[in-house]
Amino acid sequence: MRAHPGIGFCDKVMTSQSATISELKSAIASVEAVIEEARREMDRKQLRERRAAYEHLHTAMDKADEEQLEHAIEAAVSADVDDEVAFSPAGTSKVERQFREAGKRGDWEVVLRLHAAYTGDTGESMKVYRVAMLAAYHSSQYEEAAELYTRLRNFSGSTSVLPHGLKIFGKLRDNDMVKKIWMEIVQSGVPISKRRAATRLEAASDMGDIVGAAALLDFMSNRTVPAGTRHYNLAIRACKMSNHSRRHEAATYLLQAMIQNRLQPKVITFQDILKAQNKLLELQMMTPEEKAAKAERVKHQQQKKDAFQFVKKNDVEGLAALLDSLEEDVHWQDWRDYAGRTLVRCAADLRSELVQKELAERTKVTPQVSGRPSLGSESRSAVGEAADFVVDDEEDDQKPELSDDEVEKMKAQALRAVVQDDCPALAEVLVSVRRTVWSRWENKAGKDLLTLSQAFGLPNLVSAWKVLQELRGARDMESQGELTVWVFVNGDVQPRRATVLEDTPEEADEVLLERLGGARSIELDPPAPC
Repeated sequence: MRAHPGIGFCDKVMTSQSATISELKSAIASVEAVIEEARREMDRKQLRERRAAYEHLHTAMDKADEEQLEHAIEAAVSADVDDEVAFSPAGTSKVERQFREAGKRGDWEVVLRLHAAYTGDTGESMKVYRVAMLAAYHSSQYEEAAELYTRLRNFSGSTSVLPHGLKIFGKLRDNDMVKKIWMEIVQSGVPISKRRAATRLEAASDMGDIVGAAALLDFMSNRTVPAGTRHYNLAIRACKMSNHSRRHEAATYLLQAMIQNRLQPKVITFQDILKAQNKLLELQMMTPEEKAAKAERVKHQQQKKDAFQFVKKNDVEGLAALLDSLEEDVHWQDWRDYAGRTLVRCAADLRSELVQKELAERTKVTPQVSGRPSLGSESRSAVGEAADFVVDDEEDDQKPELSDDEVEKMKAQALRAVVQDDCPALAEVLVSVRRTVWSRWENKAGKDLLTLSQAFGLPNLVSAWKVLQELRGARDMESQGELTVWVFVNGDVQPRRATVLEDTPEEADEVLLERLGGARSIELDPPAPC
């Protein structure tokens, strides 16, 4: 191999016993020019590899060959092809482009509508779920992104989504999942590139995991993967995000190591170091009450995490001891894991029979039999209950039969109305369709109408279900000869239902009512002038 002219000049100068300062400077400049040229050649080689992986990927997309597509995605990830490149408009469907564009804007409502209305075939599901997962992540909907990630892994077993899992579960501060995913990446045999190492460090920084960040820097050194400024900045950010009492010392140590490795710190480097110092000062300035409140929040988060671990292990004794230790104001029934499952649903999906019986005894319900796992499956019977009070049986029987096309159209309208929290639009559909039909409607994620409204925190629809149920109860009471009224109390936003205990003449100033909390005499306001 022929040596570069600059190298020869450098050798000549270095072996010379009488080299001048000017000649030494010229030699150093020659070496720097050789290094820069080598770097550019490596960049050109990497670009050629990325282009080849990119072309291979879109060829597989065009042929709709699922096996070939899987290999192409693996090759694209190995070549560090960005997601925006790998799934560019040239090789994606319209719905994928819509997902990606909505994700870039952070428009989560649009993503929900697209996901609820998606009816693509199985062959396309993997690509669509992948783009939807990225859209959820960019919209800061990390729980939904985790659910889609789990579906992708179960659907194809692909390792190409593992780096995304690091980012998602890092945002959720799930250190166990991050460690598990990283171990899968290392054991898969895929080369650990600087970009993939940065993804792992990003997860550590989001979790404030100083030990994990330091271990990753050591791992890079052992694998001869040079750590750059970005890697050290992420490790310092882990110090900033940590609650460790000596995080400021760790940040200072990393800065010194950065300088020793001849890396240039940036403005953000010093900002994170200062924030690590300030966080310590803030902690020192907190009042005992504030420290206690913060410790309580951390404690409850750990209890929730431990509870789901007990369910997964079918450890009924550990779970029972944990639930018994909870304070009265802690509602463990509302706890949900990253897949949106309650403890009851999680136990059913994992077939943890001992835990199921324990939870059934505590909630006084029949243990669930798991079918296919799906988000929010535990609430499916609630829609059947909702159907009982939305319409009467006689009114339901009088509704005309609809064709399959009409039913599908109505279903799409109902799902769209739920996602948009549009009560009038949903009511218009339910009035036209028999409850035996709409109570079974689900989107592609297996969520029915009520589960969707609860999972996405849509206040109007959830309130509507409750009000309808109360109205149904009021109607039943009236049929038994009891007069039900709604009372507005000063300071309350919503009215309260009550029952009139005795006949009262119209000219009376007070009415004796019975409501929650016992009987009470209500003073009537004077009528408003017309």
